[in-house]
Amino acid sequence: MDIAEIRKKARKLKEEATDVEVSTFVKEGTVEKDNSEEAELEQMQAELEAKAAEEITAELKAEATQANEEAELEQMQAELEAKAAEEIEAELKAEATQADDEAELEQMQAELEAKAAEEAEIEAKLKAEACSINPIDELSALIEEATEESAESEEDGDDEEREEEFQAISFTLDDEEYAIEVKHIKEIITIKELTDVPKAPPGILGVLSLRGAVIPVMNLKSRLGLNQDESGNRIIIVNDKDELLGLLVDTVKHVIRFTASHLEDAPSLNTINEDLISAIGRHGDSTFILIDIEQLLEKV
Repeated sequence: MDIAEIRKKARKLKEEATDVEVSTFVKEGTVEKDNSEEAELEQMQAELEAKAAEEITAELKAEATQANEEAELEQMQAELEAKAAEEIEAELKAEATQADDEAELEQMQAELEAKAAEEAEIEAKLKAEACSINPIDELSALIEEATEESAESEEDGDDEEREEEFQAISFTLDDEEYAIEVKHIKEIITIKELTDVPKAPPGILGVLSLRGAVIPVMNLKSRLGLNQDESGNRIIIVNDKDELLGLLVDTVKHVIRFTASHLEDAPSLNTINEDLISAIGRHGDSTFILIDIEQLLEKV
């Protein structure tokens, strides 16, 4: 309630008091003012004014209380809104952190999967090489077999002085038997995919990667002047003075043990490149053509 309303209410109370005074004089039939009656009216007026003041004070207090309560409610509401804003901000931050964590986890998972795939690929490659590369398995097995045979023959032989013995791996090209001395052979592997080499020398089929080494592979049939057939199921890795070369052959047979007396000079052959032939050897009832690896590597 504002001041204007309070004054209005006070005037109304005064008017009521005046009406009461007039009415009293009318009833008594006199217009003279008695000092006692005037005092009584003044007292009544004072009481009415005091009552009106009390009511006004009570209303002001009530309004003040209400205003305080409203202010308190507004403050509480503001605090609740601030708290809600803080909670929302905290939730947003948590969601952002979770999103970052999820993104980081996804990235880590992708990296782990990529690494696992790479390791699987490397493992598969190593397994493939383990299946195709057998320097220990095939070559060593052939040499071990020949060594056992040599030991048995020495036990059965006499004490006479023996000639120096050589060992060679025999293989076939178009059903003809050839041989390379074991000292020149590094490994024997099965056929694997080759990488083409632009402007490669004649007879070079491509290159292969073998435990970090890049090795050219030659079609031995073509190099010997037999034919251009590129079929075969073994590659013999030969070396001389740290030079490596892969030779494509049809099949690998066995280890041949021989001495110098088993060798003959290579005859003139019109069907083969004689520069690459070291000698013709005899092994039991069969013959073999001994390849000159030094000449072969020199002419590559």
